[in-house]
Amino acid sequence: MSLPSRYLALLALLSLLSFFNIGACAADVSSPINHGSENGARGNHFEHASMKDDAHNAHTHQQMGTDGDHSYTCQAIFPSSSSPTFPTLNAGAKTQALIAFHNYDPSNTVHILLASGNLIFRNQDRVLQNFSVVRNARVVRPGETVTVDYRFTPSPGLDPGMYSVFLGLHCMDTTTNRTFLATAFRGEVLIGDTLNSDARTILTYFTLIAIILVMVYGICARLGLIRKIVALWRSRKQHAQPRVHTETGTVDNNYDPEYISAEHLRYRDAMLKRHNSPASARKKN
Repeated sequence: MSLPSRYLALLALLSLLSFFNIGACAADVSSPINHGSENGARGNHFEHASMKDDAHNAHTHQQMGTDGDHSYTCQAIFPSSSSPTFPTLNAGAKTQALIAFHNYDPSNTVHILLASGNLIFRNQDRVLQNFSVVRNARVVRPGETVTVDYRFTPSPGLDPGMYSVFLGLHCMDTTTNRTFLATAFRGEVLIGDTLNSDARTILTYFTLIAIILVMVYGICARLGLIRKIVALWRSRKQHAQPRVHTETGTVDNNYDPEYISAEHLRYRDAMLKRHNSPASARKKN
């Protein structure tokens, strides 16, 4: 494969990776559907209960459910919310919601099966995004309180603005084996801008920078600038190394006979003769 063909193949690969990444970003936003936000509760018994807001913490939602069979309290808080008045979330960032469920019934046990959520258009009953359905299988005995950690991610393609969020727990009454949906949160939230530090954004920037670098390198190679730069660098590297005379038999340039004085050489010869003379005399004897 020739050199320009390699550049074109690498450029095509990076372009495909970039388009795949952008397509994945667009696929996160689900198309709006016409049914209401309570579609997850169809076929289940929905507990119509009174709502109580926490006066001290506005991003807390509480539901009191009462029926002839059971009673409960379901409440959700957003510990990572930065707003003191209502939840403020960031598009594309994972959000944590802590859902507390308390069983008031003295004789009935409740099983928490699933936790789910939806993002809804403001003042409309159309679902914009369905969050993940998380299986829990938690057992709530009479008088007990359990906390469910539910995490969801608003789509990074959402425009900043006000939206409605619905979070709920799908539970089962062990006495009658009847399922019901306990509403943990249903209110307005503020969706902020997408954070620039998420992995998908970094990958997009990296892909674009790589494409630009490959294009610049291909143009420079086509014009012959790469060879000139390499030749210039090699010539400078060769001129930078000083030429040092090395005596035959030495390993490196640490020994240079030009810097040894004549007096030292005479002393060395005298010492060699002194050490060699007894040995030569013994050999003659």
